[in-house]
Amino acid sequence: MKSLYRLSWVVALTLVLGCAEKKNPQAEIAAQNLNSAKALFAAFNQHDWNKMADFYAKDALFLDPAYGKTWVKKNHEEFMDNYKWMQKSAPDIKDELTAIFAADDKVSIQFTSTGTTEGQQWSIPISTILTFKDGKIIKDATYYDK
Repeated sequence: MKSLYRLSWVVALTLVLGCAEKKNPQAEIAAQNLNSAKALFAAFNQHDWNKMADFYAKDALFLDPAYGKTWVKKNHEEFMDNYKWMQKSAPDIKDELTAIFAADDKVSIQFTSTGTTEGQQWSIPISTILTFKDGKIIKDATYYDK
């Protein structure tokens, strides 16, 4: 009887441990990248360009209609200059996330950017795919109709 009792406990413990959630390193990295992307947009809405730049690798690549049709490398100063110009053109600029998804090293984001330029309010839907490496954004592919 004691051995049956012990066997039941061993089986129960095995089942509990077998059903326990296993850590998935890829899922953890995707979750960290997702949190970084959300924090990046929070920094944008605060117009904290230094904080935004810190999310990017020093030699990040950008694909953006504002820069042409090919990837361009921007350092932190060039990156911040672009956002400072954007803020000067539309002091109330802000982004509202409408969808965000992370998998592996990529975060896909849909958002609406709004602001006022020369008294005219505007709104533009934008999609961005961020590629991360070692916690930093190494590629930023942004799509919108300019």
